[in-house]
Amino acid sequence: MNNVNLIGRFTADPDLKYTKAGKAVVSFTLAVDRPFAGKEGKGEADFISCQAWGGAAESVAKFLHKGSRAAVTGYIKTDSYTDKNGVRRKSMQVVCNNVQFLDPIKEKGDQSKKEETLDKGASESTEKQPDTQEEIGTLSADGLFMDI
Repeated sequence: MNNVNLIGRFTADPDLKYTKAGKAVVSFTLAVDRPFAGKEGKGEADFISCQAWGGAAESVAKFLHKGSRAAVTGYIKTDSYTDKNGVRRKSMQVVCNNVQFLDPIKEKGDQSKKEETLDKGASESTEKQPDTQEEIGTLSADGLFMDI
């Protein structure tokens, strides 16, 4: 079984792109703390490449940014390629089925810094958003928030 569950922080703003067919894909890296200290007694982290597709990709790009906390579930995808020097390389990333926002959501460019969240059960395209929400929902691969 290929199943991954991670909780971490975005190391940079997510990178949203579109395929030639118009499907959204977002790439981001999560810094995930290890459950033990390193040699010097300091905490260590792994930096894990992730991607999400479709409505989830657009919502991640719209609401998450460097430093945002998120929980993701998905699967590991491995690829291999030949670099420009002819060396065979392998890469690995987590393809996210679900992304759960763990911090209050703020739209990028929101000058008022007012925290905004999506209604539970509403899609990411919802225009009107409430000012507060006690629970933050889970964003599924189809871009819908679900109760947690």
